[in-house]
Amino acid sequence: MYTKQLTQSSILLEYILNNWDKLKGRVERKLLKETIGAFVITNEELGTQGHSSDGYKKCVCVCKELQLRMSKMQFPWRSLLLLIFVSFIGLISYDVYLSGTFKKSRTAHILKDAGVLVFLEQAWKRICFYSTKTYVWLEKNVPLYYAHMCEVVGPYLALFWEKLYQLGLFLADITKPQRDWLAIKIPLLLEWVQSKVPYITSFCSYYGSIAWQFILEYSLWLWTLIAHYSYIAGTWLQENVFTGKLSGENIYNTLVASITTVQSYSSAAIQWVSQQISGK
Repeated sequence: MYTKQLTQSSILLEYILNNWDKLKGRVERKLLKETIGAFVITNEELGTQGHSSDGYKKCVCVCKELQLRMSKMQFPWRSLLLLIFVSFIGLISYDVYLSGTFKKSRTAHILKDAGVLVFLEQAWKRICFYSTKTYVWLEKNVPLYYAHMCEVVGPYLALFWEKLYQLGLFLADITKPQRDWLAIKIPLLLEWVQSKVPYITSFCSYYGSIAWQFILEYSLWLWTLIAHYSYIAGTWLQENVFTGKLSGENIYNTLVASITTVQSYSSAAIQWVSQQISGK
């Protein structure tokens, strides 16, 4: 497609070049680089064959510009920021480890002297206060608002269902003549078709029965095959996989123990953070 549509290819490549800053994070750079490299080789082959169209010349220029853009080294800001963040967390953890507690560490003294620790303590107290207040308000008012909503919306909802039922009855009444007419005319139409095209009913019935018998036979065969191999696979899994540590009872017990451990460690972590921030 590239060699047959050089003009269109040059327009697409020029669009990628002009919008490279927006598109560079959305394309597979390695794949695009390999594709542009293949285009450059193709351009060289076309040049030896004497191509000199405007689309060809533009493709040559744009491909070279794209190769230069993709070959430029970019400063790894994300990696640098991640490294700084990890190093910062590591230094704080090492400081706390050497001091024994967060309160005795140099980090705590620095934060305290800068006023950050006091601010965090006040922010934590405010978060706890407003969270408790919000929970109490929700616990008290949600049932009331729910009951009020049911009281206000309930009659309208009941009226809606009643009107919908009446609409169904109305449609059934106004379409009764048409339905009666169809009930009379459809058998006549089938008789007319049978008279004009003899044996069509028997033909359809015969091949329909053949098709149904074929589907039924192979469906039963497929179901038997699936059931047989499912039983073999289930037996193998039961004997070789879901035994010992992977048995259902052990998996259940492990999940329960994991949930209990996560809950206990979470509670301990929250309590520790609260104590360290409050300075107790």
